[in-house]
Amino acid sequence: MNTLAVGNYYAGFEWGYNPAFWQGLSEASRNVLFDQMAYYLAQHRVEFDKDVEKAVSAPKKAA
Repeated sequence: MNTLAVGNYYAGFEWGYNPAFWQGLSEASRNVLFDQMAYYLAQHRVEFDKDVEKAVSAPKKAA
């Protein structure tokens, strides 16, 4: 089992918007989306780390 902390791996973007939709948003609306995307990306990372800890600790306890 590789336990090297290499950070998140993303094979692509988390969110994508088509240009017409994005250009139709006000700057305030785009800023809300940026803030929410950052918040949920950070939340995802925290939950991911918890899942990794469970996955790594379970075999150690079973050994």
